[in-house]
Amino acid sequence: CLQKEQLRSWFDAIKRIHNPVISAYLQALLLTGARRDELASLQWQDLDAVWHTATIKDKANKTAIKTRQIPLTPYVESLLLNLPRTNKWVFSSPTAKSGRIQEPRIAHKQAIESMGLTTLTIHGLRRRGFTPAMLRDLAGMSSVDRKDTELSRDVVLHTLRTALATAPKAFAVVDPLLCMVGERRIWIDRAD
Repeated sequence: CLQKEQLRSWFDAIKRIHNPVISAYLQALLLTGARRDELASLQWQDLDAVWHTATIKDKANKTAIKTRQIPLTPYVESLLLNLPRTNKWVFSSPTAKSGRIQEPRIAHKQAIESMGLTTLTIHGLRRRGFTPAMLRDLAGMSSVDRKDTELSRDVVLHTLRTALATAPKAFAVVDPLLCMVGERRIWIDRAD
């Protein structure tokens, strides 16, 4: 899981990726929390620039294809709307048979290695982790004896929700500056 202290370095490394589609895709993954394939299968018709949302196909539902709307921050919306419109896919790829992004792991691996990380996976961008307080609460609920203790999923989720309700919230965008060039919105990193 990406640590708060690593965010600026991660964004800097990802923004240096030469392929703007892969760079935008990885940033959008982190900032939306969407699953890899949910975001990769995003089509232009799924974006709503009026309500600043994206409609994605929910992969968590195995019984039927359902959609859900996720809000787009101005930064993410700008990333998406400034991508080239070469086909129906937001994250298009001229080399993929499907026409959409398939395998961003190589570029991501090179980017994280440039910042000294080796274990962060793309799926790891979705991980939020357990705090020490959560682990302490969970340990207090289990018995300390020779038998293995199993906690139900509901107990674990309740502990997580209780801790997150009082946890400080932070957003991952690192101080961008919005510039208007004609009708286009462009986000620029401010100098320190």
